[in-house]
Amino acid sequence: MKQLALVGLLWFCALAGVCAQAGKPALPKTPAGFDEGRAALLRDAADNLFEPGKLIERRFEGADLAEIAAFCHARLLRDEKRGLDEKLGLKGALVRSADATAFEAVLKEAKLTPAAVAKALGAIAGGADARQSELVAWLYARGLNFRLIQRAMDGGRMDGTRTRIALRRLAAAGKGNDLLFEKGHWEFNLDDGGDHPGGHYDGTQLLESLLALGWKEEHFRRALARFFPEGMGKERAMLIAWGDATLCWQAMGQHVAEAELVKAAKAALKADAAAPVAALASARTRVCERWFRTGGESVVGVWTGPLPNAKGEPRPPKLPEELTGAQEFAAALTDELRAHFGNHRSDTLTVVAYGDGSARMIVDRPGRAALPYGPDSPPGADSTRQLYEGRFSVPGRIAYAALVFADSKTVALADVDLVNVTQLTGGALLSAQLDDGVALTPLLLRRASRLIEAP
Repeated sequence: MKQLALVGLLWFCALAGVCAQAGKPALPKTPAGFDEGRAALLRDAADNLFEPGKLIERRFEGADLAEIAAFCHARLLRDEKRGLDEKLGLKGALVRSADATAFEAVLKEAKLTPAAVAKALGAIAGGADARQSELVAWLYARGLNFRLIQRAMDGGRMDGTRTRIALRRLAAAGKGNDLLFEKGHWEFNLDDGGDHPGGHYDGTQLLESLLALGWKEEHFRRALARFFPEGMGKERAMLIAWGDATLCWQAMGQHVAEAELVKAAKAALKADAAAPVAALASARTRVCERWFRTGGESVVGVWTGPLPNAKGEPRPPKLPEELTGAQEFAAALTDELRAHFGNHRSDTLTVVAYGDGSARMIVDRPGRAALPYGPDSPPGADSTRQLYEGRFSVPGRIAYAALVFADSKTVALADVDLVNVTQLTGGALLSAQLDDGVALTPLLLRRASRLIEAP
């Protein structure tokens, strides 16, 4: 496996594409094939149709103080916090804030409006003379993806922000988990990152939410007893335990409509006040906004699994020749397959592919020392994760991504190069070989929920 030794700053920065040019915000260098909206956004930024700081204001248009405070506390460098404090005349109170709640309290005590804070933030972000393209890079480094920044550039509605505010208001009013589920899981659509008051009709999304809330076979059996009077059955129980929402919906969707599933879920969750419905709903909105974008338009798929070590371990189990659907997949769920994705101690690779052929990847190396990421990087704090941007070609059966946002003093993989990439059972599994320039090592990933935790 190709690994970088400890190397000098200039050489490593050139290889990894660390985004810093003479102290000005700049986007990471990425290999040919990666775009994900980057080129169009930079063309719009070059037109300079409005003052650069307005881009920050548009990002937070319609936000409340809680939303802005959470961003500023987590994502501003100390000098930026000091600059914002001075701009707002708060005499150091923001810099002294211990957490986002305290940050928000300072803003409230000063009787500042969200618009006033956003305007001040726009004035200090990226430096006083920042260009539009530098503010794009500033936002991107702080974990926001190109599509969200493009929406801000266009003056579009920030539905994720609106939904989170609505959820906070419902919770503050003492509303139950049934209404929180309706607002955050039924009306917010992961397919386009939009708020749809009539609800979406996507059973897979609903099951993703319920599985993420910890629903097991017995939860579905009780909630959907009217539709499955003889129980969920062995096949469905196996698929629920496996946790792939797409396969589960294939096995359940012919018996229960989406609206009925929502009704049953709301009834069950109304009686379960401890379920973290609001927190998960907020997380659903953020998967459409974050750097590792797994929600919104043109998400082809998300996969995760063990990354083989230098000895090729863990080796994927042998799979049947044909895995065409949920029933065949359930029959192929061997103990070996479960163990491969179980409590392995190896590094983990997670891949998200987009409709334009772009891809992002994360390699998590929990056995290694955490990388010293700062607020001006997607992780926002020290993390064992390494981030990559590149391409994913289904027809070409290849995927390649290069390291970005890397620390120059860290041992890391320079890139991830996959060949012979094959989707099985409609993408439930992703088979490939890791090419390290010397040998091809078999690798097997499984489809992950779009709600997977990531920066």
